[in-house]
Amino acid sequence: MTMIDPMSHRLLKNRPDVCDRLTDQQLRVVKGIVDGLSAPQISQELGRTENTVHCHIKAIYRKLGVKNRVHLVLLFTHQEVPA
Repeated sequence: MTMIDPMSHRLLKNRPDVCDRLTDQQLRVVKGIVDGLSAPQISQELGRTENTVHCHIKAIYRKLGVKNRVHLVLLFTHQEVPA
C-alpha cells in the first residue's frame, strides 16, 4: 500500500477549486482514476475494499457533477465536458 499525497499529481494541482470540494480519500481515488487505474487497482493501492472505492467514486461524481471517468479526467485537464 502506497500512500501518496494526491495533491502531488500534476493534474490535480491544476484544479484546486475542484479539489477543495473533495475529501483526502476522495482525492486519492481521483488520482487513481486520472492515472488510469481500475477500481480494484485503486482499492489495492489504498488498502480499502472495492465497495468502498465504488462508494467514493459515486460521491465524487455527485459532488463534481460528472457522469463517468472520462468526464472526470476532462474536468481535470481543463477540457470541455460534454453535456
